[in-house]
Amino acid sequence: RKQPPPRRRQSLAIFSWGGDKEEEPSATPGGGVAGMVDPSNPVTNLDQLYAQASACEPIFRRKVQQWALRSNGWFRTQGVEDCRSGSDGCNGCNGFIKWAEAVEQGMEDLVHWPELKAPERAMDKIIQSYGGDVPRILDICRQSIVFQELADLTTCLELILADKSLKLHTIK
Repeated sequence: RKQPPPRRRQSLAIFSWGGDKEEEPSATPGGGVAGMVDPSNPVTNLDQLYAQASACEPIFRRKVQQWALRSNGWFRTQGVEDCRSGSDGCNGCNGFIKWAEAVEQGMEDLVHWPELKAPERAMDKIIQSYGGDVPRILDICRQSIVFQELADLTTCLELILADKSLKLHTIK
């Protein structure tokens, strides 16, 4: 039986999503890039950010699932007490499940998918951390992949960096 992955976060990547295509983005007449965030024209309305995050969340989740599948990633479970414990990749009772095993064994429903950041928490963060500057909040739509091995985390970051539909903003 494999040990569950470590519980501490090893990295955080914040990026904008430009669509589900992995092709080179095209230029727009105004000089921007179609489907990408234009830093010279930020969204300043929290309602608009939430509308965009709601639309992007299922697409982003599929991206995260693909990265986890290709990099031995694990996801937090919903705290299911009676997980199907015969699998090497299942630590559902311990809080994690390896995504490849979940897919292979039809246990995707064990994964706890984070909700959008609560609007109240977003407002607090915008006011307290960003001085009211709405475009600075970057984690309304978020997911986490957990890794047992540093090499797997590195593989996942390489997949993210190679994805032409994304623009990486921050790694910390």
